[in-house]
Amino acid sequence: MKKFYKIASLRSAGGYFFYSIIIVGLLSSFLMMHQPASPAKGNEYPFLHIDKTPDVLGPFFKQGSVKPNIVFIIMESMGRAYSGPDASQGDFTPFLDSLMPYSLYWEHFLSGAGRTFGVIPNIFGSCPYAENGFLDLGDKMPTRNSMIHILKQNRYYASYYYGGEAHFENMDMFFKQDSMDRIIDTKDFGPEYKKMPANGDGFTWGYSDRDVFKKVLETEKEPINRPRLDVIMTLSNHTPYLVENQKQYINKATAMLNRMPGFTAKKKADYQQYLKIFSCVLYTDDAIRYFINEYKKRPDFKNTIFVITGDHRTPDVPIITKIDRFHVPFMIYSPLIKYPRRFKSISTDVDVTPSILAFMGRNYVVKLPKYTSWVSTGIDTARNFRNIHSVAMMPYKGSLTEYMDGLSFLSGEQIFKIYPSMDIEPVDDETAKATLKLMLNTYKAKNKTACFTNKLYPDSMMKMR
Repeated sequence: MKKFYKIASLRSAGGYFFYSIIIVGLLSSFLMMHQPASPAKGNEYPFLHIDKTPDVLGPFFKQGSVKPNIVFIIMESMGRAYSGPDASQGDFTPFLDSLMPYSLYWEHFLSGAGRTFGVIPNIFGSCPYAENGFLDLGDKMPTRNSMIHILKQNRYYASYYYGGEAHFENMDMFFKQDSMDRIIDTKDFGPEYKKMPANGDGFTWGYSDRDVFKKVLETEKEPINRPRLDVIMTLSNHTPYLVENQKQYINKATAMLNRMPGFTAKKKADYQQYLKIFSCVLYTDDAIRYFINEYKKRPDFKNTIFVITGDHRTPDVPIITKIDRFHVPFMIYSPLIKYPRRFKSISTDVDVTPSILAFMGRNYVVKLPKYTSWVSTGIDTARNFRNIHSVAMMPYKGSLTEYMDGLSFLSGEQIFKIYPSMDIEPVDDETAKATLKLMLNTYKAKNKTACFTNKLYPDSMMKMR
């Protein structure tokens, strides 16, 4: 048993309580003093601050003069538990693994939400959650200065590709508000594309991952005289977990499961029930293989950056810990990378927009806004295990109950310590719990103000410096 840690230890219960009150009071004062100051009216815009995000990605890339294409591949239900080295449930993404020697790869990357509703506003806007997720606000989503809007101001052409209905979770509304140039969803696929196999009731979510990637390649085969931002979301790794040639992928998953190092005979037998899911993971991995290999034939491949991650991990394979639900793969792959690296530091999806834009602003002729409303401070590229972030997390809609600060993780009424394996262990420390609950409540208050009174980002500042 690992030792529990404590922020403080006092001999008497009365002394402990008194000390806790002092600590919470000091922390409250500290948090009030460090609210991001609005240039307009005090804290009227609680998340507004001068952008000071450092360019931590630039040192790993070759210097270029031509703005790169940026392609996001967001994988449905792709958890770190079954992708990548030392995956706890077995590694079923051999192609993604093959990209790692040429990539920047974060072993301990977390989504901010436990379902798809969080991934778009988190990755592209570093947005707060509102009550049931930012997208749930619909046409009441507050003004924001997102990655999409900023890159479009710098002549990028932006596209979104999805095999299902883009109106799911109001994703299309988010993109339209940010003036996305092109939105491709299920209504835009012709007869030459195949939908995913239907379940017994004849239902299917939409088009298969391979066909979505095929649609991207066909739609963008003609070069344009502008850099591109492409957002591609996969769909096949989702209930009812049906893909084409499934028997082939189940056989492959079975063979891989039998070879998993450290898996006991009992665990291998138990995991037979998840073979359909693992076959879908393999299918998505294969679809990405097809897409990347086809993209390599294009002249613009040499100037393209691929950002590959999962929106959340599926709950249909056993979730080991509270934080395991958020643990997803994250890599940046590009022929522009000169120093591939693997990082053990923790980052989350709300860190993506600050770091991508800091990289673009520092290394290319890209104008950035002076003020931002991003809820985090950028990706960490430390190679050792650590967490420099404080971030709220929402496992389900309406459940803003998780908060991570450093290596402390609050889930409901329980505080945990995070270990380098990403295992967590309960900590019996009322002072630490009170501290994290205060930080979460402070975030909630800012979240409420920003999201329900349109005080996230001032309309008057939607200009570049």
